[in-house]
Amino acid sequence: MLVFTLVRRIRLGFWPVRAALSCLALAGPLSTLAQTQAAVSGQATGPAGPLEFATVTLHRATDSVVVKTEFSDVGGAFRLEAAAGPRYLVSVAQVGFARAWSPVFTLPATGLQARAKP
Repeated sequence: MLVFTLVRRIRLGFWPVRAALSCLALAGPLSTLAQTQAAVSGQATGPAGPLEFATVTLHRATDSVVVKTEFSDVGGAFRLEAAAGPRYLVSVAQVGFARAWSPVFTLPATGLQARAKP
């Protein structure tokens, strides 16, 4: 019986390995379809107006884990994309300013204002 099992495995060759790899290759794209992307956009401002190139960080609200980080543009505008569903918050940091935090929100969110204080 042991010899028959070994011979049978040898005859199969790489077919089981190929089948397993094919299943994994197909499962990858399907799992990404289940996660809907959404975005938060807004403006980082200071007392004198927009904050250029401020560090804008998207955090999960439950544990403050960083999800994504971007920089604001010349006008202080920013846009961050992440999976829709969980609750998030945004922090804005710039040299010379205290870190500013947004209230908790769910995605999609637009018009978020983050005002940093010196």
